[in-house]
Amino acid sequence: MPPGGTLGIINPSSPVEEELLSSGIAALEAQGFRVIVAPHARDLDGHRAGSDASRAADFTDFYADPAIDVLWCARGGSSALRLWPLLNWDALALLPPKMVIGYSDTTSLLIPLTQRLQTVALHGPLVFELGKLPATLLHWQLRLLQSTEPAGTVPGRASETLVPGVAKGELCGGCLSLVCATLGTPYQLDTTGKLLLLEDIDEAPHRVERYLAHLDEAGLLRGAAGFIVGEAANADDSKTLPMRQVWAEALEPYGKPAVLGFPFGHVPQNYALPLRIRARLDAEDGTLTLLEAAVI
Repeated sequence: MPPGGTLGIINPSSPVEEELLSSGIAALEAQGFRVIVAPHARDLDGHRAGSDASRAADFTDFYADPAIDVLWCARGGSSALRLWPLLNWDALALLPPKMVIGYSDTTSLLIPLTQRLQTVALHGPLVFELGKLPATLLHWQLRLLQSTEPAGTVPGRASETLVPGVAKGELCGGCLSLVCATLGTPYQLDTTGKLLLLEDIDEAPHRVERYLAHLDEAGLLRGAAGFIVGEAANADDSKTLPMRQVWAEALEPYGKPAVLGFPFGHVPQNYALPLRIRARLDAEDGTLTLLEAAVI
């Protein structure tokens, strides 16, 4: 994306507070970007940011608009997957590829974007968080958007090695519960030969265990080249099995490089990661190195 490029703000998920949206927009404008907010980004329909049809229209119109360089999601929450049948994926695939940014509920869109449209998507902080985002994280995210060279090693590192070793592959995945929601649908995540990113929030160990068992039986763990686990943020394991044990029981049997506590997703240190870009995981060092540029 060129300096002074145009960012289109869409909201395919839940309603966003005006104060937080405005502060995020101000943070982007302070970096020299032109910001355009989609017509329905501020809509309210219960737990949804407007009707399914209006959210799908905003996405399609902004993706097709040649004046908009990047689509940045306002916030997460829920309901992005309800756009699946309303988006003409074949028509979108004929358009010039465009990066979409988000995480959490946006996982539901990042997966088909990378698999059906064969485009790079950025798993990273949402607009409503940018006003309070540490400068180092924002600069890293903007570097991925603008640099034509591989960004190299992600500044943050994992807190623990689960299985040592080195693995290479495209980055894929995102929010665990929403990765599971793709199973059995035309949008199912393909992990074959890839580095699988997994994290979530407000999920108890028994629910994480259930999700991982589901992924395992569907073959997604078997197919991956390695595992990059973030956090199950806000999880209370004081009266259950330790969360670490849940992850270990699911991933260790495959003997593939795996780390825990990598700083991405629902944590304060949420480093943006480009999906569909090849990367190198050194599980013993807890580092992830991007081998390709994310710029489309």
